Amino acid sequence: MRIPAKYLHQPFYETSTQYLSPEYEWDEGMKYYPFYADILADNAKIEPPWEMDEYYVPQLISVMRELLEILERYFDNRDRAGARPYMLACISSIYSAVWWMNHLPVPPVEQLTKDCAELDVVPYNFKDRVSFFMQQPDQYHVYTQLDTVVTEIEKLHAVMMLKRKRDNT
Repeated sequence: MRIPAKYLHQPFYETSTQYLSPEYEWDEGMKYYPFYADILADNAKIEPPWEMDEYYVPQLISVMRELLEILERYFDNRDRAGARPYMLACISSIYSAVWWMNHLPVPPVEQLTKDCAELDVVPYNFKDRVSFFMQQPDQYHVYTQLDTVVTEIEKLHAVMMLKRKRDNT
């Protein structure tokens, strides 16, 4: 499966990486490959997750929680190098969740920080936080911020679902 050029940027992928084998379900693949669900959607392997946020975002939050548990073990052992791929997977999952909650596909990686300023539903101080995440994605301080942002995403999505339910009744 071809990786769209918009995702082939550091720190997520090397530009020499062109393909992934679609061996995982979307949620399992999100633990190993940044933007895996978005790549599947771009290759017409799954429905666009940004069109069904009520289904995909809660599952993505569960994936992020699993990643944070894995990361805790790495940071307990002071293994930044081992943590790095999981940090990148968690960071990309945060991007995906925020864009999906806004019913939008994830934009090209080089535009992520710029484009997040135009979103309606975002965690507090998101633009500054994602800039911090991208500077050194394998630092312990980034990990602690990821944990906070995942909690905020969970709360934002719950509020969105309550408002949507209220508006539909």
